[in-house]
Amino acid sequence: MPVTLIASLIEPKSLEPYEPSQPRVHNFESLAGMPFNHPVETPLSETVSIACPRCLDPPRVSVPWWKSDGTGFAQGGFKVACAVCKKSFTKETMGVKRFCNELALRRSGTSIAFS
Repeated sequence: MPVTLIASLIEPKSLEPYEPSQPRVHNFESLAGMPFNHPVETPLSETVSIACPRCLDPPRVSVPWWKSDGTGFAQGGFKVACAVCKKSFTKETMGVKRFCNELALRRSGTSIAFS
């Protein structure tokens, strides 16, 4: 993102960010699948729902943010097994799947958000 674009999102006297426009909030929420104004604190019992990157018709997998063994979604050792295909995946696996999906969209001529 160009520096001038980032600077236009910040109020110059207080250095606080301007409130985002409704289209920007809607775009974020539709792409991320979560509310724009996220909670400041996340309880240990909270989970996030993610799609299995290994399945063709990906089921949603409910993953805890934090686990005592360090494999929660917000932790460096994130790893979970899909209940359908029984294969484990990590954030790296999810990134490769996203790259492949975006590459296929780009090759088909479809516009990709944020590119």
